[in-house]
Amino acid sequence: MKYSEVFREAWGNVLDEFEIGKTCIESEGDLQCLLFSECIKILALGNSVRPIPVHADAAARVTQHGGTAHYDLALGPNEEVLVELKPNALDTHKKPRQDLDKLKDAFQGNPSTEGIFLCLTRNVENGTSINSYLEDLPSRMKRDGFEVKSRVVRHPMHEQCEPYRQKNSQIHCAILIWKER
Repeated sequence: MKYSEVFREAWGNVLDEFEIGKTCIESEGDLQCLLFSECIKILALGNSVRPIPVHADAAARVTQHGGTAHYDLALGPNEEVLVELKPNALDTHKKPRQDLDKLKDAFQGNPSTEGIFLCLTRNVENGTSINSYLEDLPSRMKRDGFEVKSRVVRHPMHEQCEPYRQKNSQIHCAILIWKER
């Protein structure tokens, strides 16, 4: 299995558990831990090399000047897949846009990179408030060679989840943006 497929499967599994209320995502660290753990589970079941090649807060040399950029997750023995996570921010905001640009630079600068992902989550007031963004996103990202998959999920509000207890909204939009060779 390709490492890009492993990550997309892990992303789907994390969303499934979130939607049934098994997990809560309160921060970028929560999202990073859940995805890291799920990637490990998937690779451990397969015929993955040992040690299992998943790294959090990975440093990858990507700049022409020998600089180092850090990524939230990297998959593969040679960091074939680099992942940036930005919960509760759309890619039109400044920081996620910088992360997308960093991923695009890494993709261009590292011929061994199999794919690049950016996973975004966003609390939304209702399902229709994000529709225009989702309609525009695929065509806008395709101009840069990225593909987009989105999924609107409902998190069942319960006492253990602090942010959901304080807010009325339980609708979230999870967006996966990736680029493969």
